[in-house]
Amino acid sequence: MDNKAYVCYCGLYCKLCPIIAAIPPQARALFATMEKSGYGEWGEYAHEGFKRFWTILQKLAKQDETCTLCQGECGNPECKIRVCARERGVLVCAFCDDYPCTLVDEFAKIYAEAPVNNDRIREIGLDAWIVEQEELVAQGRYYWDGK
Repeated sequence: MDNKAYVCYCGLYCKLCPIIAAIPPQARALFATMEKSGYGEWGEYAHEGFKRFWTILQKLAKQDETCTLCQGECGNPECKIRVCARERGVLVCAFCDDYPCTLVDEFAKIYAEAPVNNDRIREIGLDAWIVEQEELVAQGRYYWDGK
């Protein structure tokens, strides 16, 4: 897959999102530990709702393979930034004539990386920024990892 597919309209990078970078390997590890401990055989007897949990855990373990990414509707289906970017025909807010805007400012209250990333894209270009993001991915980083 082309790495541009991992670019979010808001300026985040999907491969650094815990949905792809952190949760699947953690879910796989938990599933493997629980399966080795026999939960697959007796978990439903010990815990009400276990079958549903087991199914969800298996889905979380494969989420990095099945995620539709931002451009494919991952996340809030009513994301105002996604709607705006599509209406304006831009891949990322950095390319919008009205950037920065109140949508990005509001989003930054939760995701501080967004305006920083957009500014960086404007400074060095999208392709060079993607290279930087891939370096973070290679280091095992993800958003909200505390590093």
